[in-house]
Amino acid sequence: MRILYLTTVFEKVEFTSTIYADLMRALSQSHSVTVVALGACTEKRIQDGYPVYTQKAMPYYNTSLMKKGMASLFLSSYFIRTMKKLPDSSFDVILFETPPPTIWRAVSFAKKKFGCPAYLMLKDIAPQNGVDLGMYSKHSLVYHFFSHAEKKLYRTADFIGCMSEANVSCAAARGANPERLEIFQNTMEVGEKKPRGDGAIRHRYHIPENAVVCICGGNMGRPQALPFLTDAIVALKDDSRFFFVLAGRGKEKEQTRLAKEKYHLQNVLIFDALPQQEYDELLSVSDIGLVLLDPRFTVPNYPSRILKYMQYSLPIVAATDDATDLGTMIEKQQIGLWGSSSDLSGFISHLTLLAENPEIRTQMGANGFRYVSEELSVSKSVELLEGLFDVQARAESFGMLMQNALLGTPVSLSLGKYGMHLLYATAVRHKTEALLYPSVAPFLKDDLKGTWESAMQKTVIRQINMQAQARKTLLALHEADIFIIALKGLVALPLYPHPELRYMGDADLLIDEKDMDKIDHVLQSLGYRMTVHEGHEYVYNQGVLDLDIHTEPFGNPKYNRIRSYLTKDTCTFDSAVGAYVPPPTVSLLYMIAHGAKTFLSKGLGLKYICDIVLMVQKQDIDWEMLWRGLSDMELLDFGICLLHLCEKKLGITKNIPYPQAPKGTLSDRLFMDCFSSWAGAPKSLVQFYAGAALSQGFTPKKPEPFLRRLFSLRPADRAYAKKHPALIPLLWLVHLFCAAKERLFRLTHKKEIHAHTARRTALAKNLKL
Repeated sequence: MRILYLTTVFEKVEFTSTIYADLMRALSQSHSVTVVALGACTEKRIQDGYPVYTQKAMPYYNTSLMKKGMASLFLSSYFIRTMKKLPDSSFDVILFETPPPTIWRAVSFAKKKFGCPAYLMLKDIAPQNGVDLGMYSKHSLVYHFFSHAEKKLYRTADFIGCMSEANVSCAAARGANPERLEIFQNTMEVGEKKPRGDGAIRHRYHIPENAVVCICGGNMGRPQALPFLTDAIVALKDDSRFFFVLAGRGKEKEQTRLAKEKYHLQNVLIFDALPQQEYDELLSVSDIGLVLLDPRFTVPNYPSRILKYMQYSLPIVAATDDATDLGTMIEKQQIGLWGSSSDLSGFISHLTLLAENPEIRTQMGANGFRYVSEELSVSKSVELLEGLFDVQARAESFGMLMQNALLGTPVSLSLGKYGMHLLYATAVRHKTEALLYPSVAPFLKDDLKGTWESAMQKTVIRQINMQAQARKTLLALHEADIFIIALKGLVALPLYPHPELRYMGDADLLIDEKDMDKIDHVLQSLGYRMTVHEGHEYVYNQGVLDLDIHTEPFGNPKYNRIRSYLTKDTCTFDSAVGAYVPPPTVSLLYMIAHGAKTFLSKGLGLKYICDIVLMVQKQDIDWEMLWRGLSDMELLDFGICLLHLCEKKLGITKNIPYPQAPKGTLSDRLFMDCFSSWAGAPKSLVQFYAGAALSQGFTPKKPEPFLRRLFSLRPADRAYAKKHPALIPLLWLVHLFCAAKERLFRLTHKKEIHAHTARRTALAKNLKL
């Protein structure tokens, strides 16, 4: 799997070890991991073998409530800025956690950009926790804003992993879809049992040799009930049996510092965030791990610091609210003692019991280490994610459905609890959700049925309008005695079992250059306007439809040899389409040549592969003519590889009489790499420039001279200026600004551009198809 992890903080391992760092390290052993985090500076680093991209942002932690709120507002913008620059353009899953709920906008952007599902690791339930702590009112604008973000968050996440059953119930009560909720516990790398620290460590930190050390590590904010702990420390200031250690970031521990000065406390050490090694040393000489939560909480929390305590075989003493089920787990597993954080005497009695009974401490510590090793190892989280996001199984299910949608192959699906959600995300990525609807309809549950039906209905309306407009336009051109050949989608469309469900972006036409003026007149009379004119290509738009008109089949002279097959003598008029269509063999030849032009630079979408599959399955192909035409364009190896791919992906059942096996250098090293998943995008800069060189006939494109670029409008602008002469000065000013901006970019990136051009030229010389 290719995993993108979005997080508000991701510190270096030497400074801290978190459950998220452990999870990413474990996932990176067998998967590709990329981390995007916020921090004090913008940088890229390699950590444990995977890249971490840090974007400078406003501080979210250890700051005032107002600054924290401001940081929440801009948080998604920071993430989006970094994601736009990521070199990898394809991921299989997005992982993220809360807080804050405003991250939903960044996750939504990532889902659209990378076309993959998102998994929310739900830790804190905001904004209700802020209301519980008296930070704002439930009737305030702040609450309503963040409550709206919370609802968006639950809708954006495809799956929500909660820390306990209480978290699942709370999230469902706050609007999360119960079908998407599951238990995803905090886990960590456990390793071997940690040895006890020696007396030298106690001596270094001035900890009494015979005292029972009670440690509280991690965040020290309002949720951690620091006033309650401070009261306990003050109450036990004269009891030499106890010594307390507080270590972690957060402003709330300042109250404990003030109490230490006021009461001259000698039984407590207070540290800010420590490097991981030093914190581990303190854990090794500690005897009790403390977990505290504010008693006002009405939403359940599950502090992750408890994992570290269990790793070091420390018994737990927890004082929490009544909403969390942490106490139930502690008592059930017999790893410590639990009480309310409003009961100070009960908390002190628990500490006293463990201080007076070292054998109980030892037994509870052993139970804790056994529990964290067997049930809370990070391998459990990895197994859950691997099972949920089984890319291979999803691809196979997706392939089965596509076969059924295109070829009528019977299909039976058993995708588990979340399979259809993942399948829908995959279908959206390839714009096939409507095409798949008839195949998936028998397997849909109520929560997704409306989503699939809505997608199908929108596509039907859009496609019927586009196809009607295309047919009307083509018939008008035919009546004007203009010879037009329909290409690609227009030819493949009638082959689909449900043509109105096939996503069509535009209509591709091939014409004679001499007819262009006549075509322009007809199209203008129908309300079309020219939007692009580059070389041999004209693009016209009229409402729902784009007409892509070519005077040459391709920009590459080598591929233009197919022109000899595209004549009035070889094509036949199809009244259903409204234009001349080539014979099936020539259509397939054109599709393969078009793929050769674009597959390395832009990738080949699933729609393109579906068109080829239907062409092979439902038309009679003259294979000798096809191989001869591909050889004439030096595309024989490419065509063979492409057809092998279609066989593999969508199960072509016809026996194709291949003239030879595909060459390994192309199929193994370049072509199949582009299609290792259902995405067809290039995987590297090398492939991008190889494709660019290919599409330009092995010659790097030279930039237009600056003065000519500066003082001459583009053809499309000139065409627009003819219709609106009054706008010529404005058009020229806009053009001048764009040209100057491009020139500035070239000057500031001169070395990079030269290096890329040299690389592309070298690849073009060595690349052989």
